[in-house]
Amino acid sequence: MPYNFLTARIEDSDKIKGFSIGADDYVIKPFSVDELEARIAAHLRREKRHNTSSKVQFDEDMVIDYSSRIVFYHNKDMAFTKKNLI
Repeated sequence: MPYNFLTARIEDSDKIKGFSIGADDYVIKPFSVDELEARIAAHLRREKRHNTSSKVQFDEDMVIDYSSRIVFYHNKDMAFTKKNLI
């Protein structure tokens, strides 16, 4: 379940603290009700995607397990190198 903070506190330190204790979003007053509804809808869509199966089969031979970040081809784990993005 997503957690949204609705607050009048505008300092960066307040926002950082809110996110560090688990906020998914931080909305500062005054805010538009339409924008708030859109943000909540986006969080709920993301939550729904997160709760669905993490394995997706693309064809008979390839499966991607998003939660484990592994690609299987012919039931074998494909070894990819890790690359740091700068």
